[in-house]
Amino acid sequence: MKKILYLLLFSAVIFAGCEDNKDGCTNANACNFNPLANVENGSCEFICLNQSQKDRVIAFVQSAKNYWTTNGKTAAFAAYDVPSKTFVNQELYIFVIDATGKVLSHGASQQLINSNQYDLRDINGKYIIRAILESVNNTSGKGWSWYQWENPANNNQIGKKFTYAEKFQGLIIAAGTYVN
Repeated sequence: MKKILYLLLFSAVIFAGCEDNKDGCTNANACNFNPLANVENGSCEFICLNQSQKDRVIAFVQSAKNYWTTNGKTAAFAAYDVPSKTFVNQELYIFVIDATGKVLSHGASQQLINSNQYDLRDINGKYIIRAILESVNNTSGKGWSWYQWENPANNNQIGKKFTYAEKFQGLIIAAGTYVN
């Protein structure tokens, strides 16, 4: 009986040592998560949008910046804010924050305007505004972040939102989209 146990133990050690290492993305929050990977290779992607989807959001933010440049900040905020629909396109809307997390303009929620949302978290506990601020804290002053948020084009159901933000006129202007 002892020999059989030793044989089983030895076999288990041999087979465990023969397990192949599979490189890939091991982060379950990533778009390209590979459940078969057991070695993280740095390939994880978190912005699950194709180029056309990214271009649509970036163009929307650019059009809001152009409107601001042409018409001034006061007129731009009036055009961005609820109840105006000037800068609403399906699920896209513009919002503007400052570096402290204060919401200065918001196209979907009047209640958020003039409130500090620096500590706002999504349903998973992720800091939303902090992620947006971090995304623009680079040499280009622009970037992407993601979090769970209400989708106004889908009865405010919670979905994974991908937000593009840029530093502009000393503030941060942003818009985001969702992946179904």
